[in-house]
Amino acid sequence: MTLKILICDDVRRDAELMRGHVAAYLESHSISAETECACDEESVAASIEKAAGYDLIFLDIYMKDMNGVELARRLRERGVDVKIVFVSTSRDHALEAFGVNASQYLVKPVEYIDVERTLDLVLDGKLTRKSFPIQTEHGVVSLSLKDIVYSETQRHYQCILLADGTTVRARLSCSALFSELGGRPEFVRAGVSYIINLNYVLRINSSFAELVGGVSIHLPRGAAGGIKRRLLEYGSAKNT
Repeated sequence: MTLKILICDDVRRDAELMRGHVAAYLESHSISAETECACDEESVAASIEKAAGYDLIFLDIYMKDMNGVELARRLRERGVDVKIVFVSTSRDHALEAFGVNASQYLVKPVEYIDVERTLDLVLDGKLTRKSFPIQTEHGVVSLSLKDIVYSETQRHYQCILLADGTTVRARLSCSALFSELGGRPEFVRAGVSYIINLNYVLRINSSFAELVGGVSIHLPRGAAGGIKRRLLEYGSAKNT
């Protein structure tokens, strides 16, 4: 799953500053996301109309010819339950903001630490968690994301190899397991049957992915190029 975030602020400098803070947080927490900025009346109006498609909106209160609280109120009246973080130059509208079920209220100038604390509070736990419960043949177990080497589809099961060499089998589809991994960038699909943790990849050739521990996975035709690219991008992001 990829998080979708919208930043509405008619002061472009403030919008870009917020975008930078958000990007730094997402990278440090290995969260996959798409972040958009709306900085004029037309783009804000268009974005608000499709607000239900976002997971989180940073919404400035004082915008030319627009009031963020009123925009939020219209969303709530339409039944849109997107998480909203208000941003303002003062605390004057704090009570109104929480009256429309705001998640947080930030006062400019916004510092990174403010955004970090806010995102820690409002993001869905699945995106930042380090483990998740899964029903296996032997009951419910908690799988640590960092311990998953790869998963292979075998009939109706996912056979998940862990870093300690053990394997767990869970009755669910490859797509369902990939969704549980929450869009984290270290996990990549290899065809319809495999999910690979890039942290365990040693090398990729045209036909195989070689993993630590002597594990070799036969790749579907045409899959190697995309996995190589993801591996390079992931390695670059980690070393930034």
